[in-house]
Amino acid sequence: MQSARTICLMIVLAVIGATVLAAMPASAAPVEVHGFMLNRIYVSPGETHFNAERIGLQVSGPLAPDVKGLVEWYYHNWAPADKLWLESAYVDFNLCEGRLRAGRGRNIIFGLTPTGGMRKTSEYGLVSETFTLERIEGVQYTKTEDKGWGWGVGVYNGYSLGQRPTMDIHVLEHAANPHLTDRENSKADVLEVAGRLSRKVNPELEVGVSARGGDMSITDLGFLHDHFNSTWTSRSRVRYGLDAVYRGKKEWMANAELYLAKTSEMDHVGWALLVGHEPKNPHALKAYARYGVSDLDLSAKDVDDPTDPLTFDHQQLMLSVIQPLRPGVWLEYAWIQNTENTLVSGVSVPENDVGFVELFAAF
Repeated sequence: MQSARTICLMIVLAVIGATVLAAMPASAAPVEVHGFMLNRIYVSPGETHFNAERIGLQVSGPLAPDVKGLVEWYYHNWAPADKLWLESAYVDFNLCEGRLRAGRGRNIIFGLTPTGGMRKTSEYGLVSETFTLERIEGVQYTKTEDKGWGWGVGVYNGYSLGQRPTMDIHVLEHAANPHLTDRENSKADVLEVAGRLSRKVNPELEVGVSARGGDMSITDLGFLHDHFNSTWTSRSRVRYGLDAVYRGKKEWMANAELYLAKTSEMDHVGWALLVGHEPKNPHALKAYARYGVSDLDLSAKDVDDPTDPLTFDHQQLMLSVIQPLRPGVWLEYAWIQNTENTLVSGVSVPENDVGFVELFAAF
């Protein structure tokens, strides 16, 4: 019954979007309605099953000559309650030759924002999950200068500390060791600020530096006490980012990102490298490999319980091949190998590797 109600609600939202489109005056720019469906067959040790992963529906359109609004919903198997998830809801203003975004959406002013075109693979990857995946609610201003410089600043509800099963694959029945992450928090009682500066070095290479930070909540400090060290008192949280994007003329691309973090009295780092081959022929296979590391600067004596999985260091190798079928429709074949190193023995714990075949269809 719950799934039926959710599907009915998605249909109602689509009807509302179509109604708004029909009601627009002929002289006005049209409202755009887009969506996608994502289905997977999972293959993992002892588990093979099909999963209707998610459905997305996006409605966007002009609110005035220099103002645009966008709302996007997901039907998502991992979402709580009725599985309906508000992915984005924001308004963009053209302001001083830049863009002011107000509302809920991606953080576009810190690190490499893992949109589909940037992350390349369907899964985000370990490092994006840790630092750049979550949506924010606040205001962001971005501007690109004529000489290749770009910058952005913003203030928003501060992230909360949390955890994700490695790769956020909730459908696996066997254990998936969690890792420490910054999680979105629409009801945060603290604010965070962020800024980013980028430079297009040449037509093929762009580099960027960024930073964000603010105070943690009392709840976040309690989270650290529960999983790390009960004597820590600092509520400071800062993140620094360094990234580079390479788009070669000969079908090769690469993304590199490094994040240095300070959470209370713990230093930690995350870095990832993505390399891909993208033939000019739109019907040819694309291939990508990503390696990511999340390293906590901890020893067994630094924490109350060195067997807590959140204290482990993580490494992830992701291999992906994408086979186009039609415009907006493709198959992705992926294998993700995850390992964790315990503080007690240093032994890797390879118990959450997974592969899948995904059918993506846009409409």
